[in-house]
Amino acid sequence: MSFWAERGFCQTCGIHLLYRLKEKQQYFIPVGWFANSKEFLFGRQVFIDETPEFYSLANKIHGMTGAQLLAQLAGSEV
Repeated sequence: MSFWAERGFCQTCGIHLLYRLKEKQQYFIPVGWFANSKEFLFGRQVFIDETPEFYSLANKIHGMTGAQLLAQLAGSEV
């Protein structure tokens, strides 16, 4: 847990259920929880500066470094 966000886990099995931004009350849920997840289109990729070399998405989308994401969440623009 941090001052700006927290993760939610199942109390029984420990699986990751959600990520919540405290100030904005925004919740992020893993796409795998949805039955029709193949219909979703990715619009943004974050922490691109920490992505392994062997990893890439098929479609080109907006990418943000960790610093850019944290600055946006703090309310400032990079």
